[in-house]
Amino acid sequence: MAVSGFDRETPLPYGWLRWWALALSVVASLGGWYFYEGQVRKKAQAEFHASAIGKTNEIDLRTHAYADVLYALRGLFDASAAVTRDDFHRFAAAISLPDRYPGLTNISYSPLIRLEQKGAFERAVRAESSELIKGLPEFSIEPAGERPEYMVLHYMEPLNRNVPAWGLDLLADSARRAPVERARDLGVVTSVSGITLLRDGKSAISSALLRLAVYRGGGVPDSAAERRRLLSGVVGSTLRIGELIEATLKADVLARMRVRIFAGADASAGNGATPEEQVLYDSLPVERATSTIANYVGYTVNQNLAVGDRVWRISITPLVDPVKAFDYAMVYGVLAVSLALAGLLFWLMSSLATVQRREADLAQRGREAVLLTSLGGDLHSCQTVQEACHVLAIQMPELLARTSGKLYVIDASRRRALAGAHWGEPGTAAEEFAPADCEALRRDEPVLVETASAATLKCGHFAGLPPRMYVCVPLMAQGEAIGLLHIQSGPRAAPVYSEAELNVIRATAQHLALALSNLGLREKLFERATHDNLTGLYNRHYMREWFEQELLRAGRHRRSIGMILVDVDHFKRVNDTFGHDAGDLVLRELAAVIRRIARSSDVACRHGGEEFLLLMPDATPAGTRYKAEKLRQAVAAMALEYDGHPLRITVSAGVAVYPDHGIDVDALLRAADEALYAAKGAGRNCVIMHEAHSPAPAIKIARLTRNHDGAPPAVQHDENCNEPDGKAAPHATS
Repeated sequence: MAVSGFDRETPLPYGWLRWWALALSVVASLGGWYFYEGQVRKKAQAEFHASAIGKTNEIDLRTHAYADVLYALRGLFDASAAVTRDDFHRFAAAISLPDRYPGLTNISYSPLIRLEQKGAFERAVRAESSELIKGLPEFSIEPAGERPEYMVLHYMEPLNRNVPAWGLDLLADSARRAPVERARDLGVVTSVSGITLLRDGKSAISSALLRLAVYRGGGVPDSAAERRRLLSGVVGSTLRIGELIEATLKADVLARMRVRIFAGADASAGNGATPEEQVLYDSLPVERATSTIANYVGYTVNQNLAVGDRVWRISITPLVDPVKAFDYAMVYGVLAVSLALAGLLFWLMSSLATVQRREADLAQRGREAVLLTSLGGDLHSCQTVQEACHVLAIQMPELLARTSGKLYVIDASRRRALAGAHWGEPGTAAEEFAPADCEALRRDEPVLVETASAATLKCGHFAGLPPRMYVCVPLMAQGEAIGLLHIQSGPRAAPVYSEAELNVIRATAQHLALALSNLGLREKLFERATHDNLTGLYNRHYMREWFEQELLRAGRHRRSIGMILVDVDHFKRVNDTFGHDAGDLVLRELAAVIRRIARSSDVACRHGGEEFLLLMPDATPAGTRYKAEKLRQAVAAMALEYDGHPLRITVSAGVAVYPDHGIDVDALLRAADEALYAAKGAGRNCVIMHEAHSPAPAIKIARLTRNHDGAPPAVQHDENCNEPDGKAAPHATS
């Protein structure tokens, strides 16, 4: 953890520059080596990529040749309406199927048979006189059962090796039906991969089926509807994928490359299609794949290959390192020379570092002193605790870089420590906690934690996991803790606090303690100068200063100010009957009611003795009178009790409004006092509004009633005021 921003402002040309020089030299060496090696690998990768693309193109040419066989077959059926089994056999012999098309296990023709044609078709096949089916099992469509249509494998070459599939209905299972239906609708070669042939039984040999539709009348009809109507059958071929690859790529190629083929999606999706990861072929045995392929997987080349209307993804990975041994020797030779030069430069610069380090220490002490002096001056110029918190939040990141923390202030009840300022991101530090949760506040001395293990963790004022390193310093004034300075180390800080860092933290805590103590004393003096000790309301002196300023604003903006002067009825009787403690209770409870009734913009004060004053900016006469009546009713409804005796309290109120009843403080106070005097004379427990232009106070009592439609209360005037329940009873009973 750096104690300041010193490392950004002081040069230290031989102290840290040597490490920078070493780092830059090493980085340059590694960068040059990495770049050179990268170029070598790019060259090897480009060469391998070109080779892999060439192998993929060879496979592509082979698969296109197999598709061309189907177009030739369709031409055979387009040229003659009656192609016999012997004609089909002669065609297969003419193209030298086993020699020219390795992996192509058979070619076939499957006519479309309707349900009503099934029996006649089976009988016709059984009646054939061709020598090709002599000795074969009796022909029947498999699997058995009635279906609307059958696409039956009828002609197959070579037939003797594919007898298990003879008579198979291609529409009977979904895997074989799908390419047939697409071939019917598209008029092009379609395919499905990953099929196990009937002749291969339960072996793991994966094959691909190619299908091409044959239509009555020849050619391909223009519309899909016409193609379905004129479909007469499909020609097809089956190829074993492994035999295809091994015939295309020789053994020496497969010894140097791992070739894998995955079944893909619709060929119309293009190279951006995501293939399904169904492995169709893998040239490398599974037991060798893990150990052999891991080192060179970065050279893998992936290419999409269209097979019919589907896509194969061909993945080719080298099994031997494409980079030549000579290239490796050159790369590591360059690295060794570069690192040797970097070490020599570091040794030369290290010999100059000792003197510079001492100069840096002195400069660092000066920097700390300047920042601490600045912090102390700013703190002592603050007027409030909030300003002090703001100053701390701004200057702490400069004073203690790569740290975060919070300043806590203990409230007047001494039950809570509240966060007043924070800097950085002290995420786990709580916003408030009980002082007993902090070991530093319990001991009244700093606590240093340099590991958050269970053996050393002391404090419990964290919302989650505690930080790795932190310091808690109590802020003491007159032997009493008034706050806490909590500091956490950042993730890139040193593993332990240095003595210089701890000195800075202690000095900061001393400045804070003195500033908060002075501000607290100032706030207490201000509180005592402006507030009444008993009720907590503003006192008469503060009221007059505020009222004079507010009258100037009201006159400038043509606004009104309401004034309610309240007096406790028969207060002397309460004091005489129950004592002054009961009287104090009455005054405190009345102050609480006034605070509850008043708006946030109103100013309530104790005017003297049992008199209270409520000033209401922007209040109309009707609104002020209504508020006074609401206050009177709230007081009359209070249920007070002192020493087991109930106290029934009422108040009288006089109302005056600026500017109707006066334009200065004294005039308005006289008007409100005259109205209050009239309320007392009218029987107490009532509200009277001062009558302007009246030679003597009029005794008119404001009784408030609420309209049925929820409008503001209307004012009714009675000729006299009564005690509660209409009786002139004492306001204190025993």
